Amino acid sequence: MRRCLRSSPCFLLATVLVCACSALTEPCAAQELKLSSLEFHSPCPAVPYYHFTVTLGLPRVDTVHIQQLEANAAPVLDYFLLSEDEPFDSDVPRERRRMVIARGLKSTRPETTYTRPTLVARLDWREGVSYALSVTLSLGGKDGPTCTSAIEGKAPAKGGYWNPAWTHYQSVVVSETAGIARKNEPVYASFLFYPDTLTEPSRELRVVRFDHRAGTHTEVPCQVVDTSMVDSVELPMYDEKGKQKPATYVPTKSVTVVFPASVGARESAVYLAFYGNAHAAAPDFTSDLKVNGEAPGLTVENAFYHLKLHKDSGMLDELTLKSKPDATFKHKKETNGAIQWNPDCYAPPRPWVHLSDWLPGKYDYEYEELRGPLVFRTRRWGEMPMMPELLCSMEYEFYAGLPYFRMRSTMEVRHQVDVEALRNAEVVFAREIFTEAAWWDLLGRRVQTRDLRPAPDLTEWTMPADTPWLALLDRDRGYGFAGIQVSSASAGLEGRLRTLNPYMYVTVGPWIYWTRALAYPYGGTNPQQLVRIVRGSVFAEEWAYLPFEVIGKGDRVFADVQRLQEAITHPLHVKVDAPIDPRMEVPEELYIEPTATGWEEK
Repeated sequence: MRRCLRSSPCFLLATVLVCACSALTEPCAAQELKLSSLEFHSPCPAVPYYHFTVTLGLPRVDTVHIQQLEANAAPVLDYFLLSEDEPFDSDVPRERRRMVIARGLKSTRPETTYTRPTLVARLDWREGVSYALSVTLSLGGKDGPTCTSAIEGKAPAKGGYWNPAWTHYQSVVVSETAGIARKNEPVYASFLFYPDTLTEPSRELRVVRFDHRAGTHTEVPCQVVDTSMVDSVELPMYDEKGKQKPATYVPTKSVTVVFPASVGARESAVYLAFYGNAHAAAPDFTSDLKVNGEAPGLTVENAFYHLKLHKDSGMLDELTLKSKPDATFKHKKETNGAIQWNPDCYAPPRPWVHLSDWLPGKYDYEYEELRGPLVFRTRRWGEMPMMPELLCSMEYEFYAGLPYFRMRSTMEVRHQVDVEALRNAEVVFAREIFTEAAWWDLLGRRVQTRDLRPAPDLTEWTMPADTPWLALLDRDRGYGFAGIQVSSASAGLEGRLRTLNPYMYVTVGPWIYWTRALAYPYGGTNPQQLVRIVRGSVFAEEWAYLPFEVIGKGDRVFADVQRLQEAITHPLHVKVDAPIDPRMEVPEELYIEPTATGWEEK
């Protein structure tokens, strides 16, 4: 600890050695427990909360059990011990921890022994405030000799608690692992709360970035995207002596928040989610994300693009790149004319059907949306038109300040179906809009391009199912549209055959499109053949769509596409650190066979 804490710029600290005193309730040994090197620290990736450190001068080398820890007579519940030889880097998230339930553990396995450990403890210290700290511990086990010692110190004038009006906070450490610096990347973090600590999440929550190098707090926009409440209350349980046992579960509120995170390549950053202010005013964040119209045929725009969703199905219908306002990406050639048709299915004698064929009053679906300053999301789900065997969903997610948006779709096969075509992950445009197709070739490790203009109708180019990205573009008119494959999966509960040699392909006709062939005899050498898709099969897709301006020549045109593909398929790692609530009790684990828990000595 000392090799990093006192030299690292992430710690705004004051080393205080004031009034170190001891009082032994039972003699530990010939000498006393001595506290020294009291320091107050701001959050950093390794310890992402306000805290103090103090060196424990133990009477002897032994195991340590903290019986009681107080700051200004208030209990301190979050702490850990760091031995002198344990690696520690304040800029790197600490991967080692001891589960809280270990505090009630009765184990015959050996505990760690310490010589002069550093006690690291959570303390929401205020700038310039004096603190009297008291430590009571036992050596050699919970029932061993007990030592008590105290020390006092004054917190520094910078780096303390953000705003006392918010009485609670949880920490979020975001880490970048792909070597790509991120700026305002949407990060989703989920938190659990004791219900009485949070009133109205969308009004009360604040997310603050703490720069552990500069020592500054900066509030960033945030948006609540999901909430739930588990109201279950457990009936009291008692042991054989009539003492009430700790509850195995308590009422819990959960909230998911999105906020923009910025972090350097292969670095970590700390964000603090503050709550506990019932009188907080609603936040007012400026945003370039605008939504207008009547659902499902809404218009969505930000600083980069303007798009329209289909008035009947809510599928992607038209798109304009704001840097190229004279060109509109559209289809309008076949069926309902939407840019996005799939998921789709062809199971004759029924006609070929697509999710874009949803039509309220005839082929109904459920609809929901989420609106906010950072994210707008639409989600629709229901049966595939004319095919009750298939339950499908389609989701779009649009962001403030970012040039791309996301699509997520799923198909669940509720009853087996025999098909000539089952496809997903498709976008389709009028052929005259684009002159060239491109994709990243996994075999050749290079960009492949194809001139679409001389190709006869129903010419196809095929590529592996895991092709990282595809694009359609027109270099002369200076625009393009790319699809970045985030993830795809197929799984099933019954049977092994769920796909038939899946692949991606680009094809031209009156239109130009790419799609994923999940099971596609119709596109093969014997188009009348059928393949059975068994009940319980599930197909899922997630793509990022990037309308882009063509800049540069050759493969440099695709530089932004490739950078986004690398970043979006290596999202920031998110680690949430919540405080221990004073009401927390370590529960007993429930076992099918209570007399054989696995902890007994064999």
